[in-house]
Amino acid sequence: MFPKTTTYHLARTPADYRLCHLLREAAGTPKTTLSFPTVYALRNVTDIVGFLGGGTSTGQVVAGPLVTDPTLKNPIFVAMRLGEAFEQVITDAAVPSYRVGISKAQTGWLATSERAGFHRYTET
Repeated sequence: MFPKTTTYHLARTPADYRLCHLLREAAGTPKTTLSFPTVYALRNVTDIVGFLGGGTSTGQVVAGPLVTDPTLKNPIFVAMRLGEAFEQVITDAAVPSYRVGISKAQTGWLATSERAGFHRYTET
């Protein structure tokens, strides 16, 4: 782990979103639209190692996709901290609730979430 060299940020600029899309492509995650409140993780100031996308659907804030660098040995720590950063952003924005979206293509994260006790609300 490298927690001292990993920082977490709110995506604000087109360059921030480009970094997220480059990682999404490298990880083989399906293309998606990212917007507020997307958060991302940088290691050693410049290397993106993960992001938790944000957006809206039918008037609700949706968290997802969660993408981590496929070369990380143990991505769960980056994933947890991305979740914490996302929670902080929506709390600061006074968002009362949100949904989590996980693509069917992200079989690893689906399995992890089900092992953690999350149940599918809806399937699209």
